[in-house]
This record gives sequence, C-alpha cells and structure tokens, in this order.
Amino acid sequence: MAKARKHNYLPGDVVNGAIFVRELPNVPHQERAAEFLCADCGISHIANICNAAHKQVIRCWDCHKINLSRVKTKHGEGGGKGKKQSKAYYTWNHIKQRCLNSNSLFYTRYGGRGIKMHKPWINDSMRCIAYLKSLPGYNDPLLPSIDRIDNDGNYEPGNLRWANYDTQAINKGLKSCNKTGFKGVAIHKLKVGNNFTAHISSTYIGAYSTAIQAAEARDWHIIKNGLWQYPLQVIRKTA
Repeated sequence: MAKARKHNYLPGDVVNGAIFVRELPNVPHQERAAEFLCADCGISHIANICNAAHKQVIRCWDCHKINLSRVKTKHGEGGGKGKKQSKAYYTWNHIKQRCLNSNSLFYTRYGGRGIKMHKPWINDSMRCIAYLKSLPGYNDPLLPSIDRIDNDGNYEPGNLRWANYDTQAINKGLKSCNKTGFKGVAIHKLKVGNNFTAHISSTYIGAYSTAIQAAEARDWHIIKNGLWQYPLQVIRKTA
C-alpha cells in the first residue's frame, strides 16, 4: 500500500502567504514542485512544495532578493553587500553560539559549564549591540575582544568589558590539565623534591614543596613588582 503523500493542497489554499495554484507533474528523483502566486507581488512562479513544511514564506525570485536585502540592511550591523559585520554584531553572534549552540566548538567552555547569555539579548541583537557599543573601549582597535570580568559569570550587563588578548589570557580560569588548584603553578618531578613551580607568563619564579607555597611566592612576586593585572590567589591585597 502506497504511503499517503504529505503536503497535499487544493487550488486557492494559502501556503505561508502564497496562493497554491496546482502541483506540477511528478519528475522521478526530483523534489515535488508546484505553481504558486507570490506572497508579495502575486506573480505566478514555481517553487518546491516541501518548503511549506519548513514554514518558509514562498516568494518569487525577485521578491526573495528584495526581502533578503532588507534583512541584511535592517540595522547595518550584520554585513552584506561587501560590508563587514560590525564588531558588536560579531560579538553578539559569537556569544550566542558559545552559550546556546551545543555544536559550537567552544560550547563546552561556555554553555556547557553553565555560562549563560542575558535573556533579553538572545533574540534582540540591537539591544545587545547598543550595550556593547556603550562600553568603554569599543572603538579602540587595541581592545578587540569582549571579556567577562568574572570568568565564572554570565554574559550580562555589569560583567563585560572590552579587553586585549593579554588581559583575557590573565582572566581565564584554570586549564583542565592544571591539577594544582592555582594559576601559574605547575607540577614537576624534580630531584630535589620541590615538585611545584611558580611562574607568571614566561617568568620563572621558583620551585616549592607544596602548591600553596608556590602560589604564595607567585603572589609576593606580583606585589613586589606591581603586576596588579594578575589577581592574587593566596595573599589578600590590602588597600
């Protein structure tokens, strides 16, 4: 028994804004096609009948191009016609992918560990873009990337700043391979028995018998050299 065909329309049916006229004779190994009256201009044209299943507005090619142009130039931030995406739009899109798209390469580091995107921004790019543009440093080419002040906090008002890549690197959380519990502290099996080394960037500070001693030595190095861009981990900073 043959299966019932889906998407059977009668002449005059309105399908996603267009008027169904007739289905064209079936061609083996090709998608079902039908004649529609364009949803915008009313001109007769041929379209894939299965588009209705995806709730696509059925337009003729000329109206489709006009509508596509309107979408791309609605706020001028998303690029199109040889123009680059704005810095704010690019950032909004990447925040959304990191937090909501489980197929994103970086999802495990953001949405996968509970980092969320401010709800009003998810489907309102202009609201997010307006906020991002209001932050100090938006027009500074030396501050190309958005940074969360609290690395465990969300992408939300009050927790964002424009920063350079060095600042972002400093603000990152512990790498998964770091088992010491402290940034800038590594485990090494040394002959002298001091198995924990401390460092800041490429500067080696010393070797210590415990992880907390290494972290404390790193904090003192920060204090003595005024490297306040690096957060203290053991010693509390006094005013």
